[in-house]
Amino acid sequence: MQTTALNPKRGIAPALDAPSEVTDALLDVYASWPERFRSKVHMDAGCWEWLRSRQRNGYGRYGLGPRGAGWAVAHRVAYELTYGEIPEGLVLDHLCGNAGCVRPDHLEAVAQVENVNRGAASNASGVCRAGKHQWVPQNIIVETSGARRCRPCRDDREREYRPHYKAGKGARHGTAMLRNG
Repeated sequence: MQTTALNPKRGIAPALDAPSEVTDALLDVYASWPERFRSKVHMDAGCWEWLRSRQRNGYGRYGLGPRGAGWAVAHRVAYELTYGEIPEGLVLDHLCGNAGCVRPDHLEAVAQVENVNRGAASNASGVCRAGKHQWVPQNIIVETSGARRCRPCRDDREREYRPHYKAGKGARHGTAMLRNG
């Protein structure tokens, strides 16, 4: 599928398959983010995991300032810091299927119907959105919100990030990710 750069200055555009290579351009994007936001992200070769507070559906919550200033969804903040405002009428699709991911090239602005169709297509293909595991009942977790997630993908993320939390980075908020996850 053809993609176009939403911010030609940066030369980065979302693609249908979530990339895993971290390019110099992507590192420049990360460096341009405010330190307060960057400090809440675990940057890895794959997904960039949000380490702080999360909503029940797994999306990161980013405080907008002093207490009472409100919250924003972390992946939307990452997208807007990178590409600019999300076009009206579009929503962000996590190409990687990980709601806690804030890596900008894992996010694509699409129409809601396209987002829903992609989710349905990943289910119909017989594999999870990450393309790693069979989409069979024993691998599906149904969350309180009704969202269905891949259990092995969740378990993989927990194993990958558990040492990070034990090392003292994000330990206070680490259990929230494992619980919501």
